[in-house]
Amino acid sequence: MSHRPPKILIVDDDPSMRKLMRTALYNGLREIHEAANGSDALRLANEIEPDILLLDIGLPGAIDGLALCETLLADGTHRRLQVVIVSGSDAPHDIARAESLDVRIFLRKPFSPIKLAALVAQMESGINRMLVIPPANSKKELIGFDDLFDWSRAV
Repeated sequence: MSHRPPKILIVDDDPSMRKLMRTALYNGLREIHEAANGSDALRLANEIEPDILLLDIGLPGAIDGLALCETLLADGTHRRLQVVIVSGSDAPHDIARAESLDVRIFLRKPFSPIKLAALVAQMESGINRMLVIPPANSKKELIGFDDLFDWSRAV
């Protein structure tokens, strides 16, 4: 990322989810923006050129989360955009489509705000591999993540 503050765009139709993500990520050093649907997110992304996109899959309106991701990454102006899917879905076709779009992280709801903040910090520092993270209440292990991040330092 450049010397300017990192820009993060949070896209979720649930205002409480947007507030949770904003609160988890606010550190005074990031520029955080929000949108409630795909159309507003597309307009805002073209306006602010975010570095990181936190994106729900199930959005109201004509543009769902994965379609928004595909549109943004296809036009070339957002080629440096790092995408985090934040979704309640764990459908294999959603995960496969996200991976085909070079999504960086697929974070399942409900999630730990502390982990979200740590993941975004890792993205800002340059880790470049897709991660599928089960919900916070799951007993499943993180997939392929143990060698990338020491969670004991994040808490």
